[in-house]
Amino acid sequence: MPLAFAEDDAAAIPLHVVDADALAVAFQTLQETGRAWAQTQGFTAGLGQVLHVPDEKGSIAQVLVGYGTAGKRARGRFHMGAIAKSLPQGTYRIASGLQGRELEEAALAWLLAGYAFDQYRKPAKPIAMLAAPPGI
Repeated sequence: MPLAFAEDDAAAIPLHVVDADALAVAFQTLQETGRAWAQTQGFTAGLGQVLHVPDEKGSIAQVLVGYGTAGKRARGRFHMGAIAKSLPQGTYRIASGLQGRELEEAALAWLLAGYAFDQYRKPAKPIAMLAAPPGI
């Protein structure tokens, strides 16, 4: 798989990266059905936690990604790479929660997660694609 961003389009599924310390604020930005879904599913914004929020038709309307606390994040890097591998195929865009250096690191982690040396084995299944964040 080439290390490249997907084309951004209106169909890209928004990712909302949620800091565990700002969970209450993130819940306020969701529509009532999304908020109820997140609370019912026990979303706590733990590092690496992923929650698909469905729309009325059962498709993925948006994805909440737990970003943990600053202390948990400081113990590692490239956390969004694991997120990229856990999502179903499709095109995603980071809609909120990251900016500046964190956004740059998340975009790099996503691209690196797609790399696999496959000269001597079958290629791995493609991971979800990320639309290039603004300014990246």
